[in-house]
Amino acid sequence: MSELRRESISADRASSEPSRESHSPKHFTRGFLSCETTGDRARALVCAAFAALLIAGIIDFCCCLVMGPSSLGIMCNPYRLGFFATCLFMAASVFVFRKQLGDKPENLFLVMLLCCTCLTSISFSTNRVSWDCSTHFEFMLEFATPDMQNELTQAEVNSLVPDPTTRSNIAELNEYNQSLDALDSIDTPQVATPKASLFNRVASLPGSALYLLLTVLGLPFTFKFVATRLIYAVIYALVCFAGMKKLRSGKMLYAVIAMLPTAVFLAANYSYDYWINAFVLYAGATLVGEFQHQEQTISWKSVVLMLGAFVLAFAPKAVYFPLLLLCLLLPKQKFASKKNLYIYRLLVFASIAVLVVSFCAPMLLGGLGAGDTRGGGAVNASAQVAYIMSSPMHFMSTLFTFSLGYLSLGGTRGFMAFWAYIGYPSFIIWFIIIGLFVVTTITDKDKDDVALCTWKNRIIALIVSLITIGIVEAALYVEFTAVGAPTIEGCQPRYLIPLLFLFLVFLSTPKFGIPRKRFGITRYNAVILSLLTICLLATEWQLVISLVH
Repeated sequence: MSELRRESISADRASSEPSRESHSPKHFTRGFLSCETTGDRARALVCAAFAALLIAGIIDFCCCLVMGPSSLGIMCNPYRLGFFATCLFMAASVFVFRKQLGDKPENLFLVMLLCCTCLTSISFSTNRVSWDCSTHFEFMLEFATPDMQNELTQAEVNSLVPDPTTRSNIAELNEYNQSLDALDSIDTPQVATPKASLFNRVASLPGSALYLLLTVLGLPFTFKFVATRLIYAVIYALVCFAGMKKLRSGKMLYAVIAMLPTAVFLAANYSYDYWINAFVLYAGATLVGEFQHQEQTISWKSVVLMLGAFVLAFAPKAVYFPLLLLCLLLPKQKFASKKNLYIYRLLVFASIAVLVVSFCAPMLLGGLGAGDTRGGGAVNASAQVAYIMSSPMHFMSTLFTFSLGYLSLGGTRGFMAFWAYIGYPSFIIWFIIIGLFVVTTITDKDKDDVALCTWKNRIIALIVSLITIGIVEAALYVEFTAVGAPTIEGCQPRYLIPLLFLFLVFLSTPKFGIPRKRFGITRYNAVILSLLTICLLATEWQLVISLVH
């Protein structure tokens, strides 16, 4: 008995202590390449980052040998180097996350979206290339001091000039950045005071907090300008990642919308579109996820997250409030009792009321005013409303005529692959994205979507989407268009991005869902994410990197 006891004790000790083999180079290499655990994947990503940077440096040096040095006179183009390193790192990430692509594609999605968005943001440097970039930079400055009375420096004032800048000569850009850093020490009498409430400017608050911190640390203006804009890209990627995790199916349709070149471009610049697009995707995924979990009753935590995300998403632009009506489509069996159902519906209508009040209160208290001065001198909001009341049929005709072009197939290029003042990438990218929209809308379905994809839900989603588009068009007709004009000015295709997921996810049917066993959901996800990444990188190369010298 004593011998048996000694043997069992020694066996227990052997099992409790890590074996020498587990620490052997062979075992480490096997675990590193298999990427089974979180630790293995983390180590693999770190090694991939170093290897990508090293190989990218060699590639860039070879390019300099062929095409000559950069405008700085050195055999290195930092923008090209960063692009090559990003491409190599993302290629390695596919290998690292290959075993999770079937059930957790959101992990690779996060790496792809974060890398592409951050690369795009950094590559713009201090160039102002997006819509109303200077205006949104000023929005950020409004709350960048504790007293909300931000006395601007000359560098900040120079960055408020509305004219876009697209310097591609590295030497000239560096010289411009040095001048901005020097001007940041010169105070001006101009003050950036809040022109709207914290609720309406919520999308700018993360940037304001970071800008204030960097100012306190005494960092150069150009660093603050780029780093503050970069936080928008990071927030966009993280919120979209959190939303995809809530879905059982439809993840690739979600990815196609989140990784649209135009959506990534907006997230890489000063804007509030990144905030709207990210949080409406998160809220929409939460709603769809509840449909897909029919076996569970909805929790109050999920209700708060979903409605809170919708309210946050539409705080900067409340005209999207009708989309909240889609929350009423949740079936009764999702609620533990009729009382919970009634409370939930009351919360939905209360959320809509908050947004409507935030939209209408300034007009009711201060009047319509003259409208947005960027629309031209003939814009007059009060006179436009009077015109609509006197000629409602003519106004409806204008809306209908404009919508025919606005919602046409050709108009989709404007929200799929348009980079504002930089322009469009090649047509092939647009065609690939259209194909991905069609494929994922039809096939990215599962048996969990039966309750979601009903004719009732499809019709209601269509009606709500059309109403929302009509409100967006009407708002811009009043605030941005000359009185009685036969068209609508300022109504850009990018305003359709928040509607895409909440409309397209109700289409199709689980009958056309991807045959997971025959084709393989892993290969399906890998192909979709790879094509999306290629489109983003190709757009970045064509419109930015290849032109920087």
